[in-house]
Amino acid sequence: MGFTGDRVRVGVVGTGVDLAHPDFANCTINAFSLVGSDVSDSVGHETGIVWLITRIAPRADVVVAKDRIGAYGYMHQVIDACERLRQLGVQIVNLSVATDFPTDGTDPISREVNYLAENGIVVVTAAGNKGPRFQTIGAPGAAEYALTVGKTNDRDQVSWDSSRGPTLDGRPKPDCVAPGARIMAASPLALRKGAYFTFDCTSYAVPHVVGTLALLKEASPDATASALKQAVMAGCEPAKPSLLSRTVGRSSFRERLATKLSVGFASHADPRWSAGVGRVNAYRAYEWLRKNESASPS
Repeated sequence: MGFTGDRVRVGVVGTGVDLAHPDFANCTINAFSLVGSDVSDSVGHETGIVWLITRIAPRADVVVAKDRIGAYGYMHQVIDACERLRQLGVQIVNLSVATDFPTDGTDPISREVNYLAENGIVVVTAAGNKGPRFQTIGAPGAAEYALTVGKTNDRDQVSWDSSRGPTLDGRPKPDCVAPGARIMAASPLALRKGAYFTFDCTSYAVPHVVGTLALLKEASPDATASALKQAVMAGCEPAKPSLLSRTVGRSSFRERLATKLSVGFASHADPRWSAGVGRVNAYRAYEWLRKNESASPS
């Protein structure tokens, strides 16, 4: 349909980016660091995420905020990076981070996400990788106004380790799911792992949604952040439940028993706790947004 994310500014928070990667030659990518002057990516996490966004929305204006050295960072640095991106006028933020502990959405970083959303920015967050246990949505995925994304595999099944809801205060999360299992994406050349690497985490489900949002924002420049989030969710298709096959292998008796109990609980659980409203579908989201925009009063 010709949409490329043109004139849409996307912010990415994380480990930095390899601006020298040849696949970025025709992309508009700027970066800054809150932890020194070096914006390069010594981990590889965000380089792959930026690559995915620019494969979906190649003309998007991407701004990368490096907030950590290494794989792990601090909440206050994530918040600082988000604030800098807000000041730079981003319209969508990719926040592929998750705490190891569940929250009720009142933690500082979740409150920052809600603040960004209230200021017209769509914030897409990772559900986390603590499944199949329920009530494992961490920060900032527990933020009320975040668009929280779990992951599916190539068979449209919710991945085994994708974190489940509800939040600690009982709200359904994630909001939706997207491909995140065994995703091949760009890797920093300095890591000497080759130009591409395979990733498997909810972090890599997030940029699929971010790229989709960039296309939707180009198609409907006047759409609000809440309308864009609603369009993505309204366009989702049903996702398939996880399979028990992941329990076989070298896991201990205790782990196998815990898994069986989780699966038994899952059969009676709210399906939204695993998949939200379903797996994203960009075209259906576009159709919903076009229909509802044309029906709104002038």
